[in-house]
Amino acid sequence: FPVHRIPREAEPRRGNPVAMESSAAQIDAAEWENARRAAAAESQAHTLKSEIVRTSIIGEPTHGEPFLIAPMDSSHLVNREKLFAAMFFAIGIICAGLCAWAIEHARALLG
Repeated sequence: FPVHRIPREAEPRRGNPVAMESSAAQIDAAEWENARRAAAAESQAHTLKSEIVRTSIIGEPTHGEPFLIAPMDSSHLVNREKLFAAMFFAIGIICAGLCAWAIEHARALLG
């Protein structure tokens, strides 16, 4: 998550040239810890405010089928199942063709 505002504890000390010179090279442990805590708190605030969309569909069974639980909405589920049906149908046709070819090839070798 991007940090939109640098916490005051992590900003260089403005107006004090001696402090600016020393803080340009080093940040003391307390200052670093304060900046880390402020960044963690801001990150947690963004995480808690963000909307998490989780869709689960539970379909009532028809014709004695089992319950259907899916981590997506119904339109995506239908599209996925249509794709799988077409893919497995094509694989079945290819396998049936290979079996027919193998039977004819075996008949030619034996007969």
